[in-house]
Amino acid sequence: MPDANPTADHRRTFEPPADWPARGRTVVRFEGVESCARVWLNGVELGFHTGSRLTSEYDVTEVLQPGRNVLAVRVHQWSGATYAEDQDQWWLPGVFRPVTLRHLPDAGVDDVFVRAGYDHEAGTGSLDVECVMGVRLQVPEPGPGRRACRRAAGTSGRATSGRSSPGRPRCRGCTTRR
Repeated sequence: MPDANPTADHRRTFEPPADWPARGRTVVRFEGVESCARVWLNGVELGFHTGSRLTSEYDVTEVLQPGRNVLAVRVHQWSGATYAEDQDQWWLPGVFRPVTLRHLPDAGVDDVFVRAGYDHEAGTGSLDVECVMGVRLQVPEPGPGRRACRRAAGTSGRATSGRSSPGRPRCRGCTTRR
């Protein structure tokens, strides 16, 4: 990293809407900060993140107040992540994408990872699902009635389809429910 590391402090005062739900979780979401940032809300440090093209979220449920809140962000132009992202681009550090306040319901599904696979010899497909909380995965088959071809429940599971071919896939879409 260069000896000189340009740094900017951003500060925004805001009030959540009067009808902001009391139950559930609240997160502040950064869509893009170049190159790294340290974040505070109402004087409480929430954390630090790098990777300007990655979304970062901080749980502010316990820190957010009704009425006036102060969000502070310290942005450094250079970090260890800078060189991993080093491509032909303009180096314009700062908060360059939206910052939003999001409400997440108590029973909401969060952090679901779905990996699709296909066995070309057997003609079967699979979906491997991982989730922080228990969910139910349902993969419908096309056609009248749209029955579920397989279901998986829990924090991880696998749903598989019957014989399929590129021209006649058996499963389409995927839904997760808690």
